[in-house]
Amino acid sequence: MNKTKQTKIVIVASGLLFGLLALMGLTRVGVRPAAAAGGLAQTCPTVGGQTLLYDWDGNVTTAARGFPGFDTDGIGDKTIPASCNPIWSETPNITFHFRVKIYDQPVPQDDIKMQFCFWQKNSNENFRRENCTKLNRVPVGGANFVQWSVGANAMWKKDRHPILWNKPRTWQRSVFKNGQNKAVSNWMQPIWGGENPNDWYPLDMCFQVLAVPGSEAPQWGNFPCDSRP
Repeated sequence: MNKTKQTKIVIVASGLLFGLLALMGLTRVGVRPAAAAGGLAQTCPTVGGQTLLYDWDGNVTTAARGFPGFDTDGIGDKTIPASCNPIWSETPNITFHFRVKIYDQPVPQDDIKMQFCFWQKNSNENFRRENCTKLNRVPVGGANFVQWSVGANAMWKKDRHPILWNKPRTWQRSVFKNGQNKAVSNWMQPIWGGENPNDWYPLDMCFQVLAVPGSEAPQWGNFPCDSRP
């Protein structure tokens, strides 16, 4: 076989292999097809007393309106799956641990900030309780997870109303904000935080929230994201 034919065979074989790996989600070609099939898990496992309350592993599209999570239809007041909505005492000794990694984005932004919030609408109240974490800058394509933690009773509280953890929550969502701390959402003004949503979404990420008793260390090894490059 001459060198020209050998070269052609190698090129064709390499192309077939690359195509196969792309279909399997093992190459980075824009926002990975494997991630597009993912998203928010609808069940939340508990291992060793630690509960994975939120597990978004895949693409976030504009349909999530900048607040991906439960529920994603934009109406609210829906039932979060029971496994993701455990009942504790009103002020439990629970620490929430968060980790997030952004793998890809149409136009990578250098000023993405993220936080996580719980909302609660109780039938005997005419207001919605809202508790959130601090904002954290998350780079696109960073090598490591951005991680932080906060006690259940130490979160920021809108109008000083704490979540009552002995009652079900209404929403549990992560939040995208830009460098001006504006939510990149069409729920808020200015719309999409003044950003072009097509530059931001679809965005491929893994975002997990782990509820841990007291000061125990989070056992992230029990709750892996899909294998990613």
